Amino acid sequence: MKRRTLIYGSIIVGINLILIMLGIGALLQSGTRASGNEPLLVSVNVPQGETFPAQTLRLTSFTYTRTSHELLTVELEVENVTSARQTGAVWYILAPDGDPEPWRTAAYTAPEQAVDLEPGTRVKLSFAAPSAATPEGEYRLSAWVHGVTDGQRFHSDGAGAPDLLYVGPSYSFRITGVEQTQTAEGQELLSVTFYTRDNTMTPLTVEMSYTLALPGNPRPWENALFTLPFKQRRLDPGEPFVVTYRDVIDLPAGEYQLVGWLHERVSDQETVEIARFVFPELITTQ
Repeated sequence: MKRRTLIYGSIIVGINLILIMLGIGALLQSGTRASGNEPLLVSVNVPQGETFPAQTLRLTSFTYTRTSHELLTVELEVENVTSARQTGAVWYILAPDGDPEPWRTAAYTAPEQAVDLEPGTRVKLSFAAPSAATPEGEYRLSAWVHGVTDGQRFHSDGAGAPDLLYVGPSYSFRITGVEQTQTAEGQELLSVTFYTRDNTMTPLTVEMSYTLALPGNPRPWENALFTLPFKQRRLDPGEPFVVTYRDVIDLPAGEYQLVGWLHERVSDQETVEIARFVFPELITTQ
């Protein structure tokens, strides 16, 4: 039996203090709840205890707005806690969970905003959503403040949101593996593994399929040489679903483009496409 497998994957005192706050100090968090997929305003607790010796600027407020799968805005307030004029920079990052130095592995770093504050004054700063190029995934959100003195930057403050944030599309959908074998009768057997997840707050009924068409076909859903009949599945919010479909493929020898399709069933008679995935390698039949 022939077998072919394709897999597709997917100073110091201040810093130590902030790492403690990222894990413990921000555990108190409040939010204004919204229904469905409407935005949720979240307020992160920012400890307001004594400052450390090198601290010049301090976070006094940290809020963000999110949906089930998007970070929409980040709002920060910074105070000059010294008796002299201070300048600095403020930003936020999204980083993988569990990294003790998240600034080194951030998936997204917001553009810095400069601050210039007189003694005892505060400024409010608004930051936009992360760029569309941010990889899909779950992240820790944290905010950071650097002071600047005589042209030298140094850590001044930071805080982290305790809850993981998922950033990505409304529906995750991809082909994670393809395996080609032959039956005992010598027929081509194709196994295609799908991963899908509902990232919204609404349950939905989906249907999955894939097509095999000649490479470069602009309308593979119409001109496919093989189409897997749609398979139905109900997805609950946040539920990942992995399934493998195995089918005998009777196609002339050649190379074919594999495309996965995810449709939502909106009525007994109608479905609408909500995602598609083009497998990055051509499928070769013999």
